[in-house]
Amino acid sequence: TISMDGTTDRKINYESRYAAVRQEDGSFKMFFLGVDASTDHTSETQVEGWKEKFRFICETYNDSPLARRYNFKLSNMQIARILTGMNGDHASDQKKTCVLVQKWRLLEIQCSLGLKKLYQDMSQAELIDAYLPELRSKIESVGGNEAWLRLSASERGALEDEVLRRVAERVGKELYEALPDDEKRQFELFFRGGCCMHKDLNAVKGG
Repeated sequence: TISMDGTTDRKINYESRYAAVRQEDGSFKMFFLGVDASTDHTSETQVEGWKEKFRFICETYNDSPLARRYNFKLSNMQIARILTGMNGDHASDQKKTCVLVQKWRLLEIQCSLGLKKLYQDMSQAELIDAYLPELRSKIESVGGNEAWLRLSASERGALEDEVLRRVAERVGKELYEALPDDEKRQFELFFRGGCCMHKDLNAVKGG
């Protein structure tokens, strides 16, 4: 599970983040994920902050000797699959943030289902049929074949990754919609924990 809160100092927004991770023995360990400045305190910005934090965690781990030792790559999709809840205060923006995180999590899960289908269950011909129309659309969006070829290899690679994700999202959504309701509920299970600390504190201040 994850949790966060924010404050403002001299017109600058700051957000503090934590994660509670279940250990192999069933206990939980708290991890402080840092305090970061943000442009504002809207729910949408908070969610983007979480996604960026997850990307940073993945990049840090994937560049580490530990990842090479175990031959394992961490991704936002894998984090989304093990994320089971979020804690925040009673403020409306925190409730909305939780809803948006839950939607992002479900999209990542659907994308992971799609990628599994593309890589493990589709024939080469089926994969080409699913991928090529999206790739052609992406090439047209940058100005056609000549413009595409003028791009650097890294730029084309980034755009091809976007195409693959779009295909995976579409295929994954179709797979998800076809699942029985009980299996859908397993993917949708997500808890929100609130706190009444501020209300209690107000009561204490008021005597």
